[in-house]
Amino acid sequence: MTSDMEKYDYSYELTDEQLIRYRDLPAEAKLQWLDDARQFTLLARQGTRTYYKDGKPFKVVPGSEA
Repeated sequence: MTSDMEKYDYSYELTDEQLIRYRDLPAEAKLQWLDDARQFTLLARQGTRTYYKDGKPFKVVPGSEA
């Protein structure tokens, strides 16, 4: 069984210092941060994969591009 993070080609981790800074942000700034992360995630999922997770090039068959 694969974890949710293994379904995608990226992951993101926060340091303890980043979490502390986030905790101290006002509510409006937290909502903005979450919306920025949401938009980034949506854009990243629309991108074309160029490499497999093992680092080998991903070959695109001509005419198969979306």
